[in-house]
Amino acid sequence: MSKVTLETGLEQALISAANNSENATQFLDQYKQTKRHLENEMYPWVQSNCSWYTDHGRQHITAVMNQASRLLENELRDLDEGDLNELDLFILLTGILWHDVGMIVNRSKHERISTEVASRFRDIAFPSTSIKATVDDIIKGHRHQAGLDIPKKSATFNVGGEIYKIYPKSLAGILRFADEISETQERVSGDTWVRETVPEESEIFWRYAETIQGCHPHLNAKAINLNIEVGFEKATKMYPCPGSFEERGNDDDEISLIEYIICRLEKLVNELSYCERYFNRYAEVREANVEITIRDSSNIIVKEINETLAAAGLTTKGNYPNINIYDEFFEEYSEWKPHQLPDSDEIDTAESGLPHGGK
Repeated sequence: MSKVTLETGLEQALISAANNSENATQFLDQYKQTKRHLENEMYPWVQSNCSWYTDHGRQHITAVMNQASRLLENELRDLDEGDLNELDLFILLTGILWHDVGMIVNRSKHERISTEVASRFRDIAFPSTSIKATVDDIIKGHRHQAGLDIPKKSATFNVGGEIYKIYPKSLAGILRFADEISETQERVSGDTWVRETVPEESEIFWRYAETIQGCHPHLNAKAINLNIEVGFEKATKMYPCPGSFEERGNDDDEISLIEYIICRLEKLVNELSYCERYFNRYAEVREANVEITIRDSSNIIVKEINETLAAAGLTTKGNYPNINIYDEFFEEYSEWKPHQLPDSDEIDTAESGLPHGGK
């Protein structure tokens, strides 16, 4: 059985808390047992059962923890002065560990299946039934447009005579948005990039993740910085249009990779608008700074754009937002539509004619 590693900012914060708290020591021990079991017994099955999906195993879990740690960087810098406590850390970390385990059965209801599988380990993985129920709610909140309606706004727990007040809806917002911004090329690198087993209808997910060179919160700027690079041939290639964006497909129900990239940027901004209204007690993120580059086969830049996408309506409670990025983008940058981009043999590498927008 492999040794469990605890390297992310959230995990290091829980280790530090355990130096001064018996409860935190208990939380850390239970967390380590759960992580060891999942890494050895569950995550390999998740990926083998869904080999045509981008990574949902150990590598993805670590990526989500790292993104959550970045979103909570200011809070983690000094736990004694911030709003987070050791139970917050345990609940968020444990929710991240379990959130995709249900993929061992299927994707469509995996968040609920994850909580059912976790119930088998209630006595060893969770301090109490009520804490387990809160983790369940946070896991269920990471999907669907009304997902964040599920967790409670606040909850109070008595653990070993100590009273903890936590904010499950805020923690769920962190998990959900950290999951969204962990979709990078790391999810299709190494052993998971099995081109020969990826069905045609799933290839666009892999190609999209492959284009994301970096995605990181920049809290001082209240922004997410996103760097996208794509080869010209891949940018204009048509793929079966995913059902979630079927209205953006052509008459043959196909969509180009560059159009799909803009669809996903629209989703990211809507997720930011939806999640930030709940996690802003911990971090303030108001926009996405996006750089998109298209290169030809000689690695020469033929198109480049820098744009700031604002997530409007962040303080509005209630319904899932409906921010339209796709139509506005292609109205302003019509030359980025696949039929407007030059054929590869028409590209003049001596003059790229780069459009620049935003800030």
